[in-house]
Amino acid sequence: MLPVFHADIHFVFQQNTRTEPEHSETTALDVITFLQRPAERIQTYQALLKELIKNKAKCGKSCCLLEDAFSMVSCLPWRSDNLHQVSLIENYPAPLTALGEPVRQGPFTVWEESPEIKTSSRGHQRQVFLFKDCVLLCKLKRDPGMNSDTYAFKNKMKLNDVEVKEMVGGDEKSWELWHEHRGSVRRYTLQGHSTLLKLSWLKDLRELQQRSSLTTSSPPEFKVLLADCTTKIGQTIKLACKVTGTPKPVVSWFKDGLVLEDGPHHIITADRTGTCCLILDGVTPKDSGQYVCYASSPVGHASTLAKMVVDAPPRFITRLQSACLMEGEEVQFTCSTHSTPLPRVRWFKDARELTDQRKYHIESDARSGILTLTIMNPGETDLGRYECELWNQLGSAKSKAELCATFTQVIDSEPDQPQVLLTNGRRVPPNQGKCPPGSKEAGFEKKAVYTIRHG
Repeated sequence: MLPVFHADIHFVFQQNTRTEPEHSETTALDVITFLQRPAERIQTYQALLKELIKNKAKCGKSCCLLEDAFSMVSCLPWRSDNLHQVSLIENYPAPLTALGEPVRQGPFTVWEESPEIKTSSRGHQRQVFLFKDCVLLCKLKRDPGMNSDTYAFKNKMKLNDVEVKEMVGGDEKSWELWHEHRGSVRRYTLQGHSTLLKLSWLKDLRELQQRSSLTTSSPPEFKVLLADCTTKIGQTIKLACKVTGTPKPVVSWFKDGLVLEDGPHHIITADRTGTCCLILDGVTPKDSGQYVCYASSPVGHASTLAKMVVDAPPRFITRLQSACLMEGEEVQFTCSTHSTPLPRVRWFKDARELTDQRKYHIESDARSGILTLTIMNPGETDLGRYECELWNQLGSAKSKAELCATFTQVIDSEPDQPQVLLTNGRRVPPNQGKCPPGSKEAGFEKKAVYTIRHG
């Protein structure tokens, strides 16, 4: 780059600014004079703004806008010099415009070494540039022939990869930058000409680091969601998703609201790309349910869910229990299933399906699997055998119980799941052949009565 006072520049400038004598009485200006005019205008603006601020302050009026204008005009020469210094950088591997406007720049004595190596006694002169997201170190290059200086690019450090240490061996003018990059750490010791310069640089550097960490942080977001699946007993299933976020989110897995731990049956994996997997080996009907992958970080959280269905014949978890008729009390039969999705549910009395909604209130909770039959205003005509039937394409299951006036033994359709007759939580002897105390016939207070079958 040629200096502004080079003879060739003066010649070109005069050729392009020369006017005909008959059309103008002004004389052509040299380059230096022409370039000084903006600086002179800035000084004039500063003086005018100072006077306006002084007069408004005397009148007790607000000077905020004028002070902002004065600050903006005053920093123009400084900003212009910063941009000019950036334009002198050579060998930078990308367009200089991508760096933006520097926040600060200036000369420092710099020592560069690994943390394990003792600092050498002699540093190197470097021009240091501080941008909004990085620090550049450049070597000064002097060219006596061109009478100008340039800077050779040496190193770039992203602010997010830099740790700042304010004190260096008691030297109040020095500070350190520890740069971690690709698994290695380099230590840079910078020494300025004053403590005030060091403090001003550290202030701007820390503010930029804080601002950069906020702008680069992002809450967890699932790029790939979990997908519903249907499988068969004994198969191995993998539920996979992908989550991103900065800082890296912590991932947890849940089934039906309960946390899952890594183990032989639930294998949990995650890789550096954010792909998270839950592998279920040898699935059973109990593995059917809703699975959630939950990702959290200090800046937010996110989740994705999927339903898994293990195809199997329906089965009861708890079965119907027989009861005695209580005068003036509703009768309720309850059982439950974990089959997913909820099978078709039908209720019967003495082999006839119950459809009268005014007499019978039927509830089937798909989430909990609890099935309930409530008999409204029961009487003698409601005595009999009640049955709950579960059905899906793979099979069916039935559970039976009696509504009786006196104790009776009930043979359920599932011989491996005995029913128990209880009175106030106590077993009733099998040879008790009359209605327990509190039943309709005895006329005593209400007791909870269920059934015991043989075996």
